[in-house]
Amino acid sequence: MKVVNVKPGFVHKSSIDQIFEDFFQHNPSSKIYRPAANIIDQEKAFVLELAIPGITKEDLNIAIEKNILVIKSDVKENAVEKGRYLKKEFGVRNFERKFQLKEKVLTDAIEAKLENGILVLVIPKAAEVYTKHLIEIA
Repeated sequence: MKVVNVKPGFVHKSSIDQIFEDFFQHNPSSKIYRPAANIIDQEKAFVLELAIPGITKEDLNIAIEKNILVIKSDVKENAVEKGRYLKKEFGVRNFERKFQLKEKVLTDAIEAKLENGILVLVIPKAAEVYTKHLIEIA
């Protein structure tokens, strides 16, 4: 058995551990921001939830371009009144997310709601997509 003396405050990490830590570590200076999304398939609609805390509806642009749902934000950096940051680990950042609409949906009936930092889009399916057809056996 080999005994290794380790100085206090120093932890040796394997190269694999370091790769995973670097991959999952939040990097606030990164240029790419991709808010987390949930997509729920309901009988008559798809529900898209996007986590975008700190963004207002005035900062958002939602459009459909060639069967692709595009959600963008355009947020201006707020200056700190009467002071300066000593440390800044979070902020509101611009993003763009695109979602392919593979099913037939009613694009003119999409509803959007922004509440508590969650953008919720209800995307109704076209009637032929969710209508069930019973087939009789002869």
